Amino acid sequence: MHYIAGIKCSKISKTHLRLINNCCSPKFAPDLKTKLMTQYFITATGTDIGKTYITCSLIKSLIARNISVLGLKPIISGWEDYNDETDTCRILAAMGRPFFPDDIDTISPWRFAAPLSPDMAAAKEGREINFDTVVKFCNSAKALSEHLIIEGVGGVMVPINKEKTFLDLMQEVNLPAILVTGSYLGTISHTLTAINALKSRNIDIHKIIINESEGGVDLQDTKNTLLNFTDSEIDILERNGELISDTLIQSALPDFSNTCNDGIQKCSKKFAM
Repeated sequence: MHYIAGIKCSKISKTHLRLINNCCSPKFAPDLKTKLMTQYFITATGTDIGKTYITCSLIKSLIARNISVLGLKPIISGWEDYNDETDTCRILAAMGRPFFPDDIDTISPWRFAAPLSPDMAAAKEGREINFDTVVKFCNSAKALSEHLIIEGVGGVMVPINKEKTFLDLMQEVNLPAILVTGSYLGTISHTLTAINALKSRNIDIHKIIINESEGGVDLQDTKNTLLNFTDSEIDILERNGELISDTLIQSALPDFSNTCNDGIQKCSKKFAM
């Protein structure tokens, strides 16, 4: 059994392996590293919509495909020490990492006790979040981790401090966004507003996920209505689904079939000799 870009391949010839090993390199495909990256910013239309569930599901599914991925929740409010149900600990658990203080600091450096927006939670502790430092933290992870999932707080425009929101952070970090929404009554307006906010900053929306709300409107009807107003790809996820849908996972995986095509074309003649 071989793993190609994290995907199991049971049948592959020695010639294919030789082509892959030799052609999938910067020499023959200089943009290979970029194409193999899986980096997203998980945002939502509001709080308790399912961002962390989606984040953890993506992490687990990528790891199951032998892809090492880093999950971050840079800022978290409502933090409780020794509570392994916090978003941070759930993300650590998805990565198979312990809840040691250093691990917690690594993925969530800004933690606040009050379950409020970060600006308000920080103020309760006499603190203020330095926006530029958060940007540097996220961009450092972006540069060092080929496979990265960053989760925001609450909705698209939750304040970070008195001047900046998560929309500003997403613009600065410049990762494709996965927008999580619900199927509750009112979600159409909330979702279209979030889409417009993201597009106003030229933030690429990789996918919209409708995470089924308890007692909400029909999922397919919600999707169909949204598609009348957006060309963004939409995936739906039934409530309490054990696994995130295969379509989302496949869209998040590196596209190996096309990734090395240029490199293979350039050096295939060499191996044919």
